[in-house]
Amino acid sequence: MLLKQRFKLAYSHDAVVWTTVPETRRHLWSQRMRWRRNIIKIRVSKHRDMFLLGRYGLANALMTISLAVGLLLPVTLFAAMFYAAFTDGILRSPEILVSFYWVIVVTILIRILITKDIVNTPKWSNFPLIFIYPFYVLYLACPVIYAEWMELFRVGAKHPYVPNHVWEEIPWW
Repeated sequence: MLLKQRFKLAYSHDAVVWTTVPETRRHLWSQRMRWRRNIIKIRVSKHRDMFLLGRYGLANALMTISLAVGLLLPVTLFAAMFYAAFTDGILRSPEILVSFYWVIVVTILIRILITKDIVNTPKWSNFPLIFIYPFYVLYLACPVIYAEWMELFRVGAKHPYVPNHVWEEIPWW
């Protein structure tokens, strides 16, 4: 909304941010599902014109591309494994998983090197964690993919903690 009103946005490299960390797996999954549904709700449903690449800056274009890739990557992986299982047999599927693993590792490495160049974080001692990160992403993939597709198809968009009279007053975008 601020970009649409022609505000200039900047990032502070020295910002200190405090957050409440989920303590259980269920709380972590609920948090990630809520965040992903809100991203879809705000960026896709409410601000569709933000998808015009270049209109609101390079950062917005990168976020748009990242969102599109994030939505299409699981579908592509599933389709590739399905195709490989039926054409070359079930033994070909692990090769596809390993290929996707290395694509994710290289992508993460590029993102971290760019971040290291700009703000000098993370520390070099954290780089071996890059090889474990795809498993963390996989761990969170189920609730995130579920939340994305449920929000795209508007299934269960009504939150159970919000009273009905509030939902009736909110315009449906």
